[in-house]
Amino acid sequence: MPVWIIALIVAALGGGALIVSNSIGGSSGSSSDFWTPEVCNTRLEADVADFEKYQVNYEKITKQMEVDARSGKTEYAEINKKNAESWKESTRLLLKVDDEEIIPECGTEVFRPELLEKIEAARAFLGGNAPQALQEEGMPDVRVTGIKSTFIPYETDAKGSCSGPYLDLVFTVTNQGAEFPRPVDLQTYVERAQRKADDLQFLQVIGELDFGGDMKKRLDFEIKGDKGHLPGGGTLEIPAKIKVEHNQTHVKMKGSLVGHAFVKAGTEGKPPYETEMDIPIWDIYTESHTALGNTDPDDKKYYIGTKGTVTNKGQTPTPGPIEASFMINEIDPHRRISSWSGKTSGPVSGNTDIYAKTLSDKTLPNDITVSSSIILLCPNGEPGGLSDGNTKNNIRELQQR
Repeated sequence: MPVWIIALIVAALGGGALIVSNSIGGSSGSSSDFWTPEVCNTRLEADVADFEKYQVNYEKITKQMEVDARSGKTEYAEINKKNAESWKESTRLLLKVDDEEIIPECGTEVFRPELLEKIEAARAFLGGNAPQALQEEGMPDVRVTGIKSTFIPYETDAKGSCSGPYLDLVFTVTNQGAEFPRPVDLQTYVERAQRKADDLQFLQVIGELDFGGDMKKRLDFEIKGDKGHLPGGGTLEIPAKIKVEHNQTHVKMKGSLVGHAFVKAGTEGKPPYETEMDIPIWDIYTESHTALGNTDPDDKKYYIGTKGTVTNKGQTPTPGPIEASFMINEIDPHRRISSWSGKTSGPVSGNTDIYAKTLSDKTLPNDITVSSSIILLCPNGEPGGLSDGNTKNNIRELQQR
């Protein structure tokens, strides 16, 4: 233990005077039984190690102080600022001992040059600027602010087969606050995750579509890379397309964000964006049926002339023709009289009649029932994958008119 420390301990304990004999000063080249060059260098090595530890601790605390200040944690930033200053104070006190006691006691010439360089580095560190708290980075406020929907009646593939309809959706995300993500969050998260920013998930947007009953759909959007960066006032548009199934004529839509590393208090807890709309899908329906039996004067054969009325009760024309099938049955006794099918000449909006003249070996009785079945066709007149606004009325019993 160095002599100066022993003296302080004894004095503090009230042990009386301690006389230290050192007849030869280092600067005069004299020798000492204790302060040999080896002891002097060992002592300075220990102080240099402390200096370096103090500087490492200072840098760590200063960095955390800056993160706290930029994040708005001013109380923590002030505490860490004082902690950082304490490491400079420790450096100052130890440097004072070296300058006033150790180096004069030993003599500058006995120390290894690299140790003296480290002493000067500690002196430069001590004279550096005090840590300054940086400006707080504002909180972003990112949320879904709109959902736009465009009705697409159908799509056709290369073979002419069609499907539909679809809703072409666009979810709009707007940042109503400061830059998203905050630079401080991005910086610290990238360091912690040890991944590039473009590999990180910045946002997850959830879309919920409720068509009524149990008909619900959920859309998840994961935003990564540079698309996840939104300046204040910036917007992001996320497209999606969903197929409209049978009987889906109205939809309630929600859009919200779920919390991740970059979604902060300015976003979470906000109510989701909500909107609703009618889906302008068609609704095909067999309206009525008329049947008349008669013998053709030219060929003297018996025919049943029929007219089936089909209609589209929906808000938009059908993509293609409507195909209808009809069956005529006698009520009592129950027997099949005739059946026939036909299709409209093209897309249907409102009422359209389908006519047929069918050769029959049975005379049309007075008490008949007529049942119908209709389907939607593609624009080319072939069956496809088209939905209907109400399939319950596609197969039904008709009234004679």
